[in-house]
Amino acid sequence: MEKQGIESHCADLMLFNQYLWRKARELEENESANLRRIDQVYEMIKGISKIFEVRAGHGSIETDFIYFKTEDTIFWRGCL
Repeated sequence: MEKQGIESHCADLMLFNQYLWRKARELEENESANLRRIDQVYEMIKGISKIFEVRAGHGSIETDFIYFKTEDTIFWRGCL
């Protein structure tokens, strides 16, 4: 399988990161009691931040896939 660098998908990651921040704010306003779901969104945001940190420090990184673990399948259907 051919590896694709993050460099070519930087704009997509930034859009996804913006979506996650909006989703986190929405969850905090509308579902503030659902801490597990809010924590999952913030963990995804931290994961994307780490990708950008590595990219900034080493020019670029290569990856086949980015995985986020969540127990909320309904949330993921909305993202895809």
